[in-house]
Amino acid sequence: RVDAVDATHSRWQVRGLLGQSLQWNAALTSDVPGQQLGWQTSSGSDVAHTGIVRFSPAPGHRGTRVEVEFTFHPPLGRAGLMLARMTGEEPSQLVSEDLRRFKQLIETGEIPTTIGQPSGQRSLLGRMIHKGLPG
Repeated sequence: RVDAVDATHSRWQVRGLLGQSLQWNAALTSDVPGQQLGWQTSSGSDVAHTGIVRFSPAPGHRGTRVEVEFTFHPPLGRAGLMLARMTGEEPSQLVSEDLRRFKQLIETGEIPTTIGQPSGQRSLLGRMIHKGLPG
C-alpha cells in the first residue's frame, strides 16, 4: 500500500518476510520528468533505503530503458538478508521480477500467467514452494 502524504512524501506498507508488516515514509530526492525519480526513507523506517529510477532512450529508438539502483539496510542485518535470499524475497530479486512484469504490462497490456492452463503434477518440493501461488 502506498499513500501520498504530499507532493514529495509518501507512506509505504508492504508484507515482509514471514508475513510481517513493514512500513516507512519516503521523500523524493530527485524528480526530473521523463528522466529520473529518486527517493530516500525517513529515519525510524522499518527498512532504511535510498534509490533512483532512471529512464533513457533504448538503442535504435526501440523504446525506453528503465534502470533501478537502490541500497537498503534489511531488518535483522545480514541474517535478515540471508533469510530474504533463501525465501526469494530479497529486494533486488523482487525489483527484477517487478520490472519484468512492468515490461510485460507496458508491451502487451497484460501480465501473462499460467492460471487455468493444464499442467503436469508438481514434485513435492514444487508443491511446497508454490502452494497457493499463481502459475
